[in-house]
Amino acid sequence: MKVAAVSLRRFFRYLHFIGRIDGRLAQSVPTIAGWKLAPIPRVLTDKQVAGVLAAFDRATPIGLRGYATTMCLVGLGLRPCEVSALTLDDIDWRTGTITIPATKTRRADVLPLPAPVARAILAYLRRGRPSATTRQLFVRHGTPAGVQAGAGHVRVAVKAAGVRAGLAVGSVNANLLRHTVATRLIRAGATMKDVADVLRHRSIDTAAIYAKVDIGALRDVAAPWPRRTP
Repeated sequence: MKVAAVSLRRFFRYLHFIGRIDGRLAQSVPTIAGWKLAPIPRVLTDKQVAGVLAAFDRATPIGLRGYATTMCLVGLGLRPCEVSALTLDDIDWRTGTITIPATKTRRADVLPLPAPVARAILAYLRRGRPSATTRQLFVRHGTPAGVQAGAGHVRVAVKAAGVRAGLAVGSVNANLLRHTVATRLIRAGATMKDVADVLRHRSIDTAAIYAKVDIGALRDVAAPWPRRTP
């Protein structure tokens, strides 16, 4: 409704500009209210996530890179820019932790490195990553080879895998996987503070939208519907 209202208002302004209508008509289009935290975040099911991951051809170097970068999104809830910024020095294999570089949040964070994510990264380092002088973890395979793979490579790999998995074109992206990670945490019993910490939100209020996806918990706190008295 908001898109339709804005489009209609702009169309009326254009007609007024060329002298076809009165300028007051554009002002008559109402403003559609946008309530904070109103939308319910769209997420993937476990089966759909498995389908996206299975869509990578891990017999090829590019497939190994795409699988590893997507595992960083699915297993850690990282942003594409954070995945792209990872270096070989950010992983502490002895302690099983990974340092997320300071990008959007402007601060570095240390998270546990889940075993499936670690295995995906190791497979890429051993069988997929080309020889390079850079310390960046994920590098380009095409020209110029051996330089940092950008956030665009991460986004494209996820979208292409979604299409190969049989999902609608453009329906799978990095943000959707990030929402899916948050939803899984909530359903596993994590608190809003836990979700905010894992996703590295500056404010816990940013993670509040995910409270709406736990339908079971909402049933427990929902007030009964008032009945009519005779």
